[in-house]
Amino acid sequence: MKRTKWTKKATLLLAAVCLIFVSVQGAVAPQAAGDWLLQVDGLPVYRELYAYFLTEALLDPAYAEAGADEVSREALRKEVTARCVAFVAINSELRNRWQVLGQQYKLQAAERTGFLWRTFGDYYSTLGISKQTLALVQTGKANEKQLFLAIYDAGGVRAVPEQQIKDAYYRGHAAYEGLRVFRTVVETAADGVTARERPMTAEESAALKGKLDVIAAEISAGKDFFAACEEHAETLSYAAAGSAEIRKSDPDFTEAEFESIRQLSPSAVRVLEFPGFYLLARGVDMGESPEEYYLLGREETLWEMRGAEYRSLLSDLKSSYHAEENVAAAKALLDAWEWKSNAKDAG
Repeated sequence: MKRTKWTKKATLLLAAVCLIFVSVQGAVAPQAAGDWLLQVDGLPVYRELYAYFLTEALLDPAYAEAGADEVSREALRKEVTARCVAFVAINSELRNRWQVLGQQYKLQAAERTGFLWRTFGDYYSTLGISKQTLALVQTGKANEKQLFLAIYDAGGVRAVPEQQIKDAYYRGHAAYEGLRVFRTVVETAADGVTARERPMTAEESAALKGKLDVIAAEISAGKDFFAACEEHAETLSYAAAGSAEIRKSDPDFTEAEFESIRQLSPSAVRVLEFPGFYLLARGVDMGESPEEYYLLGREETLWEMRGAEYRSLLSDLKSSYHAEENVAAAKALLDAWEWKSNAKDAG
């Protein structure tokens, strides 16, 4: 396996372009020496950015009551420091590789920023956090995804061969056209109003299976799949047929059940039995429509293949950065914080 080398010298100057404007006054004013809360390898992190990561840290129940004692506050400061270091490290490494944030990620960051500002803008403003800083942080989060692709996607130092990604995707996904028919019966109580649902008896379940076998035979004989399903919908009390894609990790199916669906043929209709329902279905050849299936799930599959390794690499990267804390300034900020009222699910 090729080695991923983390380098920083050329990076920090470039990262400074992203961070130097973050200030209390709106991310534009020059900073005095005492305004920074942290320096990460000499790069200052000012109050506004620090405050944002403080709001994030306070979402963790472990730090929600951090105002209670000095030990808790110190743990909180360490957590905020770790988040700031991660931010600097990832943004720096991406720029060191001369990687540009993809248009899709730019759009996601912009949309997320807009949502946060519309929803929590007043809250952030009271904390001295500007929309510009929200955009900076959301772009930083997108950069973490971009760095992953820079390492593992085509052309990366640890690029995963395309065929391996395809094989993993098609092993872990299946698509079908079909419908679920639940093996339950709705009964009306003696009062004529109250209804209850019960599981079918063995005889009722077998009768339902027989009816579904008839529909499967009709479709196999040439009848349109959806027309045949619709024709029997009222008598069998099931929802309309449709297309579905499932993953191997879908909690509704065991691994064996998933494989039974993945092995369905597009040219044959089968009735599969699952706990609580029957599935009348035929397979879909996902390879014929890569833009609808594989291309949409490719990146997620790549993360499933290399996500754990990437997190380990990031841990190594972050540990290579040294953070110097302005303890007095950090403590002053924490002293002024409205602990219980400031923690919102706004990250």
